[in-house]
Amino acid sequence: MWDIIFMDGIADTFHSQYQSQPLDLLSDSFYSSRQQAITERLQEIRSSSLETLQSWLERSWEAHYNTRCWGLNWDRFRGVQHVQSLAICLGGELLAAIFDRISQGIRHTTSGVPDLMVWSTDTRKYKIVEVKGPGDKLSFKQMLWIDYLLRAGADVEVCHVKPVGAKRILSGAEKSSK
Repeated sequence: MWDIIFMDGIADTFHSQYQSQPLDLLSDSFYSSRQQAITERLQEIRSSSLETLQSWLERSWEAHYNTRCWGLNWDRFRGVQHVQSLAICLGGELLAAIFDRISQGIRHTTSGVPDLMVWSTDTRKYKIVEVKGPGDKLSFKQMLWIDYLLRAGADVEVCHVKPVGAKRILSGAEKSSK
């Protein structure tokens, strides 16, 4: 997808080689300017073998590792094998579904994404998790993402965390009264 995000030939999207994103990334025209290329690539991802996905990831990692790109944190992964293991667990269908949602409106879909993805390379199982603490509720955008992922066939769960044996934090009023 890197080559599509940074696609040449789209007017007024690049003014400097040091940009970390095309200027239209957060606009409504991002998808429409690249729609055919995005649609074709998503179909390739859906129909690709796991070995092909791994190969694409390796080539992209080698070509772009540590290149500044808006929304990408290279430090989240220990290396290309770490990314490949996640791709193997998720599979092409789910990866394509996630890319499709984001590419059609990155400005509107970057918030609400679940907090965690946990996976086991040995079992090829994964879980996408939204974590909620005491008194915390799902936002509307979180509900939209969870619904979308479930409809795409993802294993998604909301994890409600309860404090156990923790000291109660005093409010400012309680502190001043002591």
